[in-house]
Amino acid sequence: EFHPLTPHHPDGYVPVGLLSRPALEIASWPRPVMVLFLRTAGYLGVAHALALPIAAMLGAALLAPFAISRLTGEWPSPIAVLGYFVLLFTHPQFYFHHRHDATAGLATLFLFLSFMGAVSWLQAPAWSRYAWTLVLTALMALSKETYALSLPFLVGALCLLDWRNSRWKRTLALIGGVCA
Repeated sequence: EFHPLTPHHPDGYVPVGLLSRPALEIASWPRPVMVLFLRTAGYLGVAHALALPIAAMLGAALLAPFAISRLTGEWPSPIAVLGYFVLLFTHPQFYFHHRHDATAGLATLFLFLSFMGAVSWLQAPAWSRYAWTLVLTALMALSKETYALSLPFLVGALCLLDWRNSRWKRTLALIGGVCA
């Protein structure tokens, strides 16, 4: 019988094990945001620490329709959203994979938030929106560095759409900031 909050692999004990390390030491490791996230989850104990990566992925999944609506200006079809959630949450690999690869869930959450920030900044520029986009981009890259390749492509495509509106200075600033 499968229990999502029961460790099935030695990686399930990592969050609690990280509590024996000082936070400043962990902050110098690769993927420091992710490791600090796991260390924080360790305070919940072995069983409940596995819930935080699942919660991060659930948050990212729930943000997907909002990101689509932010980009297109329209809410996706309720049937499509319902179908997306049913297919995603009923698939048995959802609960296994996101417990095992916690970095993907947290980085995806930051990816969607950063993308939504980029859309907001292109629609109504303000330094605070630009700064939030860059901060979220940094958090994403420090959670899982391979995602640092995904966001510039998404933002680049977004900026190509915006380029037609003769706002090329903002577009270049956004692409430069995200790529940095």
